[in-house]
Amino acid sequence: MSDKEELDALCAGAARIFARVGAIDGPGAATAGDGTRRGLVERELAEHPFDSPPKSVKAAAKAFRHGLVLGDRAWGLGAEAFFRGQAALVGFEPVTTSDYRAGHLDTFLPGVLARAARGRLATGEEAHLVLTDSDDYDDMGWTNLVVETSPLQALALASSVPRGDTSERGSMQVGADGRSLILTTLDGGRRERTAEEFGRFYAAATELVSRTGSG
Repeated sequence: MSDKEELDALCAGAARIFARVGAIDGPGAATAGDGTRRGLVERELAEHPFDSPPKSVKAAAKAFRHGLVLGDRAWGLGAEAFFRGQAALVGFEPVTTSDYRAGHLDTFLPGVLARAARGRLATGEEAHLVLTDSDDYDDMGWTNLVVETSPLQALALASSVPRGDTSERGSMQVGADGRSLILTTLDGGRRERTAEEFGRFYAAATELVSRTGSG
């Protein structure tokens, strides 16, 4: 590799890191008036309440638009507002991505961890809703449901469900890691997720979990 190619690669890597640092992450402990980045995000969200959960990330992002173009800031706030709305709809409470990661160090999910929420399913199991994004594409990501159930029940269900097409949006993947049951589907990513596909996934995932017979 030439010096020029190495420099180009370094610049590209630095740009990706800068974009990741500047992205709006999962909710933290900061309050709306504390003056931090997290506090500013909380204030912006509070100033743009939604009467009902946004139907898509794009619909939510439009509420934060300044001018004619949806910038990165509007997309980030829209993604956060969309996730919070969908999580609340099914009774989940957002948590920081670091809190989720601390309890699931060995749980593999596709993509880059973006947002997480904690709650209980109708059958009683504690679970986390987790959104992961593609590192390369704005219109590709994954919705995940990580369920705390017995290893044997998780393995039995994962073994009983035919493997879906990982390249097909909406196709369900079911796995187990010795601790959690993991249900995953390909979705529209940080900019094209919709409430309709989220609802279909959650309904199908919770119906599958009910087959474990626990709760």
